[in-house]
Amino acid sequence: MSEEEAQWLFAESKKNLSHRVIALAFFQRFDKDVSPATISRYRSMEEFSLEKGGRNEIIDAAVEKDLLQVFHRIRSTGTCVDSGLVCAIASGLTERRFKGSTHMSGGTLLFSPSWAQKWMHKHDINVRKPTTDRTVPNDVIVADGRAFYAELEKHREVDPRDTYNMDEFFCTFDSSQKHWTWEHCPRGEKKNIVVREARAGFTCSVTTAASGEVVLIQFIHKGTHRVHVEGLEDMPNVLQCSREGSHFQNESTFAEWCAKFKAIAEARRRSPTDRILLLLDIATQHGEAAKLLPGIDIVKIPPKQTHVFQPADQYVIACLKGRAKKLFPAWIATQFRDCDLETAIAEVNTTSVPVTRKRKVHFICQAAEELGKASVVKSWEKTGIPRALWQTPSAEVLYDLYVQAKELLGPVQLHDEEPASEPDTPAAPVQEKVGAKRGRPKLNEEEKESRKNGKSKPAPAHNGKTLMDYFKKKQ
Repeated sequence: MSEEEAQWLFAESKKNLSHRVIALAFFQRFDKDVSPATISRYRSMEEFSLEKGGRNEIIDAAVEKDLLQVFHRIRSTGTCVDSGLVCAIASGLTERRFKGSTHMSGGTLLFSPSWAQKWMHKHDINVRKPTTDRTVPNDVIVADGRAFYAELEKHREVDPRDTYNMDEFFCTFDSSQKHWTWEHCPRGEKKNIVVREARAGFTCSVTTAASGEVVLIQFIHKGTHRVHVEGLEDMPNVLQCSREGSHFQNESTFAEWCAKFKAIAEARRRSPTDRILLLLDIATQHGEAAKLLPGIDIVKIPPKQTHVFQPADQYVIACLKGRAKKLFPAWIATQFRDCDLETAIAEVNTTSVPVTRKRKVHFICQAAEELGKASVVKSWEKTGIPRALWQTPSAEVLYDLYVQAKELLGPVQLHDEEPASEPDTPAAPVQEKVGAKRGRPKLNEEEKESRKNGKSKPAPAHNGKTLMDYFKKKQ
């Protein structure tokens, strides 16, 4: 190491910077690699000792100054800021400063939401968030759920591949629907917080099959003329609709969906004589479904209980929105890495409908392509619908226990389990100790030995008390 390099390293090591940041700066300055371990040895020497303080920052003063300035520029227009956005911007600014050399010594410079929160608290940036609540009486779910499952039992000849569910959800053009933001505001200080309304968006409907496929994605745009987002021509399972005055689903856009869905469903079934089953909620726009879909069996989901019995509301919609939300920070990091600051800030603050619409539509389409089959199947299983239709083994107990549907069918045998000697006698409920920690149950010696041999014990049938027993006891 030359004298110039040693003097530079001496000066940088006395700053409150992490070992990795100093190593990156050294590479940028002298075009040579120096490991964080070397920086650590330099700092361990007496002449390189640092004053005791908090944890070393993973960004230097210049990047921190730029990050704080970008934060205020973005918040000045009311754009919602969360930890993920801060991490994405910090990542892009750091890569810009060190010309993308963030991969050093086998590691990668990462920014976590925890780091972002600590950084914002350091600069008196705190969060403001409202809360809402909604409850549904359990007795209503029990009664309507039993009737819903009884209706499904009439369609047991339908194949999982030909069983579908469609549900609509709203997507904003912006990255977040939250009505809160991090703001430069010391704790306890009163300040007027301005958050730009993120209500501009579109309605999206997702159609899934019980076998685990996403068969159709529908986008409904608001516009006086037909809105068309480019780049989706090669995706046959995407349908774009538009209507004047609103982006919500109505009879005309639902009719377009029915025509597209009918063609896809009839092409998917193995035989022209196979029945097709569609599960829909009781929304007003779905009222003409029977006329628009002749030859398709339709079962309505109990009103105000889609959070329990609608497959899309379990994991499908959450996974789509979650993945699309993760794609946005990755796109932000790319902007701050490859573009100048003014252009990148303008991209974050833009309110142009064509630009934000195209960006979000492509995020949703990519999320639908990446959605795993297991997640879709698990969403269906959680509602108990596959259990009611085909008696498939499942760890979800909603069909057997939550709505007492077990009484209608008798005891259900899972896997190779031996029949119970006394099926009419329910097993005694397990008494849980007050204050006991809930977690994975302990295994007995037989189960431990089975695990070692690579064998898993089949899940037992659930024969505990039901909610209806609880309600009778309360009365």
